[in-house]
Order: sequence, then C-alpha cells, then structure tokens
Amino acid sequence: MADSAANNLALEIKGEKWVSYPSRMRFPRSFDRNYPFRGRGVVSRALYWLHRMGMDKFILKRVAPPTIASQFGFEVAFFWPSRIRSTSRFYGYGVKDGKVVEYIKFAMGEAERLTLEREAKNTIHAGAIANHLFRVPRVLGVHEYGEAFAVRYQPLPEDAHVCPLTDDWIARARDARRQIEAAGYIHGDFAWHNFRAAGEKLWILDWEEMRQAKNCLGDEICLECGLAYYWQHKSIEQVMEMVKSKYGCNASTRAMAMEAVDDLARRKVTMGDILKRSLYAEEW
Repeated sequence: MADSAANNLALEIKGEKWVSYPSRMRFPRSFDRNYPFRGRGVVSRALYWLHRMGMDKFILKRVAPPTIASQFGFEVAFFWPSRIRSTSRFYGYGVKDGKVVEYIKFAMGEAERLTLEREAKNTIHAGAIANHLFRVPRVLGVHEYGEAFAVRYQPLPEDAHVCPLTDDWIARARDARRQIEAAGYIHGDFAWHNFRAAGEKLWILDWEEMRQAKNCLGDEICLECGLAYYWQHKSIEQVMEMVKSKYGCNASTRAMAMEAVDDLARRKVTMGDILKRSLYAEEW
C-alpha cells in the first residue's frame, strides 16, 4: 500500500536529491525557460514536458514533502545543488495557481546562514544602486524555520529569459557595471548567466559576493572574458590577447588586472582559474 503522506514527486539520481514537488502542483510556464535546478536545462526541460503529459507520476519516486513545506501558504517545488557545490543549501519556488510567487533560498548551518544574510542585505542595497538602469529582485522576508534559515525573494517576471547576445544587451550590462562601480562596489560574479531580460528590462541576480572595492576590474574582467569564452565561444588564446591588449599597457594596470584575476580565482568565480593559469603560464 502506498504511503498516504507521500504527496511529493522526487527526482533522485545516484542517491542525490535533485527536485521534489507536490504531485498535484501545476508547473509554471517559466519552469521550461528559467530552469529551476541543475542539469544545464536539459533535465529540467525533459521533466517539464513529462509533467505536462502527466508522465512524471509514473516515472518519479513518491516521497513525503520536506517538513518545511508546511510553513508556506502555497505549494513549493524544492531543489538541491550538487553535493560537490553544497550540502547545506537548497532552494525553492513558491507556486500558486500555476504561477511562481516566490523564490526561496534555504540554509542549514551557521556558515550558510551568514552567507544568505549577507546576500539579502547586499540585494537590498543593490536595489538602491540600480536607479532604474537595471532591476534587482526584492527581498520579501528573512525567516527561521527550525534548523533552516530562509530568504524569500520576489520572483522574476514570467517572460524573463537569458539575455540575448546582442550589442544592445551587452551595452546594458556594461552600463550596469559602470553604475555599480561608480557607487564604489563590485557585484563579485558579474557573469552573463546572472543576467535576465524581461521585456526591455535587465535583471541582475545573485548579489552574494557584492562588496566595496577600490579595484573594480574584477567585474569588468569577469564580464568581458566570460562573455567571450563561454558565450561567444572564442578560444582562450583570443581571450588572452584581449586581456593583454586591454590591461597590459603599463605595470600599474597589469598589477590591478592580476589582483582582480587572483581574487576571481580564489573565490572560484567565472574564468578566474582559467585566466590565472594562462596569465602565470605566460609570465605576464
């Protein structure tokens, strides 16, 4: 006999949790475009269409929902990162009537809690810096749920999608970077995967690494090199030529660029480790 409390459907691969959601939940359309869990969009898109066809009920495992699910006045789809990335953080999308109403980050343990608290404060401050040039999700609340700590965010608009690789959107990202820099801050992970387009509005996500900084080249290098290498598919040799041309003009600029690259590498941020290996290999 099936467990009457097993009201969630769960995807587990090789013993790792990927996602768990109420069996009666109706997937929002945005789950197809803004994938809610790992797998580079392939796994989530397949799951989205299995759900639309009603096949997920026959394929996925039935489980009890996480106990924290009872704390919300709406259904929550939970998802987990790879164990390699984190074992003390997980995420959720609050869903009501087939619409995403909240995005929630959960932390277990003091270290992750402090990280989420910092991100919440940074996000609020970033909203003040934005000044209509870009958008930042509002913080809707910070809560304790037993052992879990949660920060609730405004969801992205339903039509949000990864920004097109056009001159216009690249210029918008650069303008946003300059505005953050003018306020004396760096975003800290200013990479294309943290940008979304909704209509004509640029949304910038994940302010966890934001901080005051005198050396603001980190955001510029993160944006330009990551965009060239990962999104425009230029070779590392081409990226290196770009770096040397832009920052190799004098010893002071080279030193600032190396300091920024070292910081990106230390924090395991976009292109940091690749650039550091390449620059030191060439004794730049």
